[in-house]
Amino acid sequence: MAVKDCFSYTQRRFDKELKKIKRTHERSQVFKLEQANIENPIEFWKSIAKLGKKTAKIPMEIEREDGTICDDLNEVLNKWKEDFASLFTSSESYNQEQRQFVEDIKSGNLNKE
Repeated sequence: MAVKDCFSYTQRRFDKELKKIKRTHERSQVFKLEQANIENPIEFWKSIAKLGKKTAKIPMEIEREDGTICDDLNEVLNKWKEDFASLFTSSESYNQEQRQFVEDIKSGNLNKE
């Protein structure tokens, strides 16, 4: 048997076994959830809460002017406040249309055209 044929055969066997093990694992998980639902509803809902996509947390740190990293909550929040506030106050590089848009936002005059 050629090396390529041997590899293909082994890969197919591996894939079949992996699918079989995955199905077995999923069945056992479903069985555990069903049992928990019947015997201990609180544990059932805790298990359900653990399912699903995990979300990444926003890193609570900033880089200071000197290049150091700071994770002090008050300093991070103040930096964010300053940065977000500057989004609408720094109009040096705006063209006339952008300046007018910012003024409309500030005054609440947003008319759809």
